[in-house]
Amino acid sequence: MNPIVKNLQFMLENVIKRKRNQDLLITTDSHIRSVHIGQAAMEAARSMGIQAVIATMENRTHQGQEPPAAISAAMKQVGAIIDIAETVNLGHTTARKDATALGIGYYVLCTDVSEDYFMRPLSIEDLEQIKKRSEKIADLMT
Repeated sequence: MNPIVKNLQFMLENVIKRKRNQDLLITTDSHIRSVHIGQAAMEAARSMGIQAVIATMENRTHQGQEPPAAISAAMKQVGAIIDIAETVNLGHTTARKDATALGIGYYVLCTDVSEDYFMRPLSIEDLEQIKKRSEKIADLMT
């Protein structure tokens, strides 16, 4: 199995917590690497029985630039969103804020790194270490 797909399955199960028959929106910008990772995420989701939809949009030119209306509407109709972008993600948009206000999970994959990065195996221990570091940083910032 493609190691990128395998890692994305791990993320879907252990981070995003999607299960068979649950829905998922995968958004990508039009950078080739983002589209490729988005297709791998779609393959991972399908292999797990997750009801996934992928939407590719033109690259956003600046933070806060809203997605097309169809994507904005779709973001409010799913249980989770994976936003895959090389340069500008949807994190600072009203569309994202509206979706997360409804309790919809929003997750970002930045593809401005080498594809090899997405091939590195992930583990529960890795996630626990990331969580501890993130909590420590949050404590320092608050």
